[in-house]
Amino acid sequence: DNNLIQIYLNHQMVANSSIETNYVLDRAATAKNAIGSSTGGSQDFFYGTIDELRISDIKRNTSDMVSRNDASYLLAFASDSDDNIESMKWRSSIDSLLSSSNWFLLEASDLQAGSHNITFRAKDPHGFWSEYINFTLYVKMYPRASITSISPNSTNVGTTVAFTATSSDSDGSVVAHKWRSSRDGDLSTSENFTSSSLSAGYHRITYQVKDNEGLWSVIEVSEIFLNEIPAASIGSIDPQTVYRNNQTSYSSSFYGNVSDNDGRITHHYWNSSKDGVLSTSGNFTVNVNTLSLGTHAITFQGRDNYTT
Repeated sequence: DNNLIQIYLNHQMVANSSIETNYVLDRAATAKNAIGSSTGGSQDFFYGTIDELRISDIKRNTSDMVSRNDASYLLAFASDSDDNIESMKWRSSIDSLLSSSNWFLLEASDLQAGSHNITFRAKDPHGFWSEYINFTLYVKMYPRASITSISPNSTNVGTTVAFTATSSDSDGSVVAHKWRSSRDGDLSTSENFTSSSLSAGYHRITYQVKDNEGLWSVIEVSEIFLNEIPAASIGSIDPQTVYRNNQTSYSSSFYGNVSDNDGRITHHYWNSSKDGVLSTSGNFTVNVNTLSLGTHAITFQGRDNYTT
């Protein structure tokens, strides 16, 4: 029967109750027919299946319940012994009129930071207002953090990178800063700093601040790429001593090696201190008759796909 509730303990049915076909959830705080809603909740018909109900003898605290730290639920009752209630008003000492209902959900984003004196009163049809009832509601603001710049945000390993940020807290003060890298972990506890020790690769950089109330800001995110410099070596120059106008040996072969751990090699450069550029190949052979006489200082470099 879809309109029947049965309660079992230790596999034995101990109670059952029927539900009306068009079951309406009641708003009253003392209502018993509030399945699936809390006081002031929905008045829609109840549709659905309750497939399991567990009963525990463990005492529960309010901290065990589902709650929101960004909103407050306000509810008040008003009555008049000789008439009905015509209107109600909720007011804040900071934000003025909040609502004209006996209950509503008050979200923190709708309020200014500070200590609010919240008042409630009701009026009958003859224009008479009840006494005020009041309580204090504290609205705290999370601090704000912003990454101003990471410069340069694409560079080579070993380059000094500057990290700058701003932070603020409208109802207190910022007391802690936290910079982190997805590759290198914690970077700094200062608002601004420099570093030349970041590892190669892409880094997801986060920045966050904490205020004097212990609240952390939303995490700010940025990125930086550190390119690892390619490693070049001259394998051999054979022979290293050559003679011009030699009839039997008139060439010299150059062999170079370049590696890059985070990319690929796109260019090679061989240079002579006397003749300038010799070749743009990794390995090549030169006719010695095209070289100037004397001792040549030979250099070899490779460039990767990040132009380093």
